[in-house]
Amino acid sequence: MTAGQNITIALEYAFPKMSKAERKELALHWMNNVGMKAELFDKLPGELSGGQKQRCGIARAFAIDPPILLMDEPFGSLDAVTKVKLQDLVLKLWNQEGDKRKTIFFVTHGVDEALLLATDIFVLSQASANIMYSHSFKNEVHPNRNNMYTDPNITALRTHLIKLIFEDAQDRAANDVSE
Repeated sequence: MTAGQNITIALEYAFPKMSKAERKELALHWMNNVGMKAELFDKLPGELSGGQKQRCGIARAFAIDPPILLMDEPFGSLDAVTKVKLQDLVLKLWNQEGDKRKTIFFVTHGVDEALLLATDIFVLSQASANIMYSHSFKNEVHPNRNNMYTDPNITALRTHLIKLIFEDAQDRAANDVSE
């Protein structure tokens, strides 16, 4: 299946009354929105880079226009530069939606990624997936690439999140040893 077919097949299921030409036009629109050139429409997965494959998935997700998106470790396999570019892309697309913003459940093991992309953060315990901690940025400065390591409130939150995660991992390891 080509990159374009990957998007148009999802559009076919999401919008069964949409014509084939409209599906292709919408797929090309979203490919362009995520920085993919039209000539990539007919490329097979083996002809795409990891970043292009992820961009294709992001284009597909936004094209079908669901009210809620689940993004489970979408950038985990990417190099650092591509990861930063795609994080910024998701933020840009999300912000462009204005009042029609989607809810995105973003699963990540990266504290910095969570701080950058989240409006609300939930830290789950390893053992039972219970919420150990939650934080909302509704009434405070939201982290960005400029203040992530300089704003004292954000650095304190970052330190707190890392500490929670490590303590939970240590508790889990201690329980695994004793069992």
